[in-house]
Amino acid sequence: MVLSSEKPALKTAGDDADVPISGCASNPGKPIEKKTSKALGAATTVAGAAAAPKNTYSHYLGRLVTALNRFARAPKKIDNQPNSRQTSMASISDEPKIWDCCILGAGISGLTAAGCLIRRGESNFCVLEARSQVGGTWFDHDYPGAGTDTEVQSYAPTFKPLRSVHQYATRDEIFDYCIELGNDIPRNQMFLNTQILAAEFASATGLWTVKTNRGEFLSRIVINCAVGNISKNFVKDAGWSGKDKFKGRVLHSSHLSKDVTIFEQKRVAIVGMGATTTQLAPAIMPVVASIDILHRTKPYILRCKRRKISHNPIMYTLNRWLYELRNDVYNFFDGRLGLEWILRYPVRWLNYGHQDTPLLPPSDQPVHCTRRNWDYNGFKDLLKNNKLKLVDIRKTQVSYFEKGLVVGDEYHEYDVVVLAIGYDIGMASFPIKVDDKSVEMSSTALHGGFGMFEELPNYFWPYTATGAPLAATTPPRLVEDGMVHIIPLIQHMSCNGYGLIRPSKFLVSMIDEGRRKELNKLSESSVVLSTGCHSTRYLVPTSFTYGNKPVYKRDARFLQGYGPTRLFARFLAFIFLRPRFFDYSVVTNSEEL
Repeated sequence: MVLSSEKPALKTAGDDADVPISGCASNPGKPIEKKTSKALGAATTVAGAAAAPKNTYSHYLGRLVTALNRFARAPKKIDNQPNSRQTSMASISDEPKIWDCCILGAGISGLTAAGCLIRRGESNFCVLEARSQVGGTWFDHDYPGAGTDTEVQSYAPTFKPLRSVHQYATRDEIFDYCIELGNDIPRNQMFLNTQILAAEFASATGLWTVKTNRGEFLSRIVINCAVGNISKNFVKDAGWSGKDKFKGRVLHSSHLSKDVTIFEQKRVAIVGMGATTTQLAPAIMPVVASIDILHRTKPYILRCKRRKISHNPIMYTLNRWLYELRNDVYNFFDGRLGLEWILRYPVRWLNYGHQDTPLLPPSDQPVHCTRRNWDYNGFKDLLKNNKLKLVDIRKTQVSYFEKGLVVGDEYHEYDVVVLAIGYDIGMASFPIKVDDKSVEMSSTALHGGFGMFEELPNYFWPYTATGAPLAATTPPRLVEDGMVHIIPLIQHMSCNGYGLIRPSKFLVSMIDEGRRKELNKLSESSVVLSTGCHSTRYLVPTSFTYGNKPVYKRDARFLQGYGPTRLFARFLAFIFLRPRFFDYSVVTNSEEL
């Protein structure tokens, strides 16, 4: 592939539609005779312009200039007229097209993956999205006060700055940004209102068949960005009895809209005390009669000011680096039970001082026992308002009655109950088969890592490609980091005429052994297993020896207490996400194509 400061031209429909991904990084300036079978398209010759040797200073200087120029580009102007939004979608022809890559999901992560492909000169890909619009999480969630809970410089992909007014973007600013990302994708490659029903892989042809409500899609590679981490289709329920008796309204926060009229002069209970609550409560406080916040764990709430950000390319980049370094420091200390106090005491002193506030967590609670909150809407100031009350439900039974909730022996009357208690995080919401055998989609059943598993050939998870913990890195940045390494793997596969790619036995055994050791270590040293941590947010139940009460033993999702910082995870990915650590093979029955 030729690295250039110019944006690669996109192919249009009909231009080499079935030619595999082009460009071989090993010979960027030399025509390459592709060793392909019919499964990978007819043999072609890909010519690239001459490129400077990669070991010259001019090469690295050129890459630096190109990176800085990305931030200097003016954003596409998007007005608020309906016809400016990407509402049209591609049609499906009777003759199925074979795509090089099929991206599942058009949330901000899926759009980031597509943007990475475009910027590496790849055009033969499609994006499938079940909703009527791009945006994913930011299309679903429009509750009062909604916005990002991390700075935009460290949230958005680096190739297109999110030009919000403040460093904490509002929901509308992020949604419009998703529209911008979506507009970079050719319309005939974006398939909206396309619900994925199943996916099947055939080793004989080297193709995935993605079955949807609009027909079947054939693709050599699947890139899954639709894991439903924050989807209103996978919301958690409190599981309290008597819900059918309650005469008021019970709503998950993801089902709310900007309209605050449903809260006017109402007695509101918000269940949970995470980022959603710190954004929602200040937004509806002026219109409600009262708000009770029912919580089990008090997160550390970090007060911060909503400052205007500089869109100067250099300042924007420097701020991003500083925020990423800060997040790595948080993850390093707070991921180790013996060291987390080094972070905990400064955080308590800087954000709470000597105040004896009801919002102050217990003195022995680690900062990342549950996700820390950024308070830029004035949540802490609500305590001065007599309309707000905190209700601790950690040691009490809760149930519904016709006028509200029973907390222990106390009856609390409410008109509206808002569940801000998170989501059921999953790896796939549709059945998957490989060679007619069903694959169990769980982290315990799959073997491998670094974005790919042994049981799923030609199938990538960009979220897990670098191994960085989700708690320390935002999803779009995880995907961007992963695509940096995934795209060369796919290009190596195409340029050498291979039809299958799997992680090598060595890589799988190394990762599985590392995971086993890490699980044993986490069973002893994870911060979420600290005696001061009462949250089960990041734990999974391993036994039910005490009736229906789950007993938690380990942090199996690697979201908290996991060793590598993002910087170190990038280093590991740089070493191991190389073609030599993956097994490639030619399809065995290409004549069928």
